Amino acid sequence: MHSKKEIILSLYVRLIGEIIMNAVTYRFTLFSILCGLLFMISCEKDTSLDKLSVNEWIYETMQKNYLWNDEIPELSQINANAKPEVFFESLLSQKDGKHTDIYDYFYSTIEEDVTTKSSGTITTTHGLHVTYYSLNDNKILARINYVDPDSPAEKTGLKRSDWIFAYNNLTLTTNNYLEFHNYTGKMTLTVGKKDGNTFVKTKEVEVGEAIQMEINPIYIDTTFLVGNKKIAYLMYNSFRSGPSGYDDKTYDNQLQSVFAEFAAQNPDEFILDLRYNSGGVITSAQLLATMLAPQNALGQTFCKLIYNESLNKTVEYTLDKSVIGNGQNLGLNRLYILTERNTASSSELIINGLRPYFKDNLILVGNTTEGKNVGSNEFSDKTSHSWVLHPITCLVTNSEKFSDYTDGFTPDYPIDETYYDGDLGTLGETNEYMLSQTLDLILAGNVSKSLKSAENSLLRIVPQPPQAFSGILIP
Repeated sequence: MHSKKEIILSLYVRLIGEIIMNAVTYRFTLFSILCGLLFMISCEKDTSLDKLSVNEWIYETMQKNYLWNDEIPELSQINANAKPEVFFESLLSQKDGKHTDIYDYFYSTIEEDVTTKSSGTITTTHGLHVTYYSLNDNKILARINYVDPDSPAEKTGLKRSDWIFAYNNLTLTTNNYLEFHNYTGKMTLTVGKKDGNTFVKTKEVEVGEAIQMEINPIYIDTTFLVGNKKIAYLMYNSFRSGPSGYDDKTYDNQLQSVFAEFAAQNPDEFILDLRYNSGGVITSAQLLATMLAPQNALGQTFCKLIYNESLNKTVEYTLDKSVIGNGQNLGLNRLYILTERNTASSSELIINGLRPYFKDNLILVGNTTEGKNVGSNEFSDKTSHSWVLHPITCLVTNSEKFSDYTDGFTPDYPIDETYYDGDLGTLGETNEYMLSQTLDLILAGNVSKSLKSAENSLLRIVPQPPQAFSGILIP
């Protein structure tokens, strides 16, 4: 570990070495720098005017807070003059993120000119959420998982299960699908469907340019009466407290109202749909877990955050007892959770944090999750620059100290909608592909066989765009 003073000293020593090589030419400069060095050493602490350069600030922040700070290389081993994003990545551990033949990304991120807090939900989007597939060597297809309400995509009539073949007359390929994914202008989409083993183009759709939207994480909340059972269902697509950031509790308050309505209906079973939820603010996860937990778990540990040895601290989050008096805890003894590959971070925290209290009655249906068992904090120094860091800062465990799920949580009942070729159905309706089979599972009771497998497919999932996993964000 290096203090700020040590970092600056090392830079001074390196500079002095270069100047000594040209002592005749730079005699006066050397004298000035030596005076500055002596002055700095004589100071007991830095003044408020002593602002670090961006890379110095990055290095100091990472040395202090990064979970794997003991693996950060010495300054002499890296290019201290690199662009901030390049310099930042040179500090990261291979334990950070996923690094395989298919996926290669870090969870820690750096960004510049952030105008909204990471916990906010205002984003520029067409409202399309898709999965990318490959048919042959380089052609790509995109299938729509869902569209955001009131988005440019929804206004055109685009819907779940539609296939996108091209945009602006450009066939999607491995060379341009990332450009399509990040495109924000007006566009013409070539859309179609799958008929057996054949893809049929059916129409051209004009989509307006991307707009700034407030995306409410509560996508669907409803109750089904199936057979003789009342089943509550919530599709929750991100852990966000409110549109403006950590201090905005608009969505948390709406979530509490939804659970008060659920509780008033006294459901027999509950299905929590986290298929498209890649994470978010830990306090929103704590709130959701509190309302779902068995009542004998309230007041006990939800999770613990374990920081690096330098910080030497552990932060605990508990399941709040007050929800009983508020009429928002459902008193559940069993919980069904729908998962997919993008189920990550705070979504996995719900699984890990509640499992000690539900035991075998926490039932996963779907696909293996991402496997992100770490959290991040946000760091910025807007007085001197506009860069914002989101490094991984802590390991997350449950009340039983379990955190070993980097390979993801394996579903109790595997079902892979990404390889199902047919119509996926409408989200929130009882005929929707995964929901319908989960309802069948609930009505059948203790089944001895796996749910229906996905149909055979010609499709092959290609690496999705760099995972913008929201992470377990810690205010």
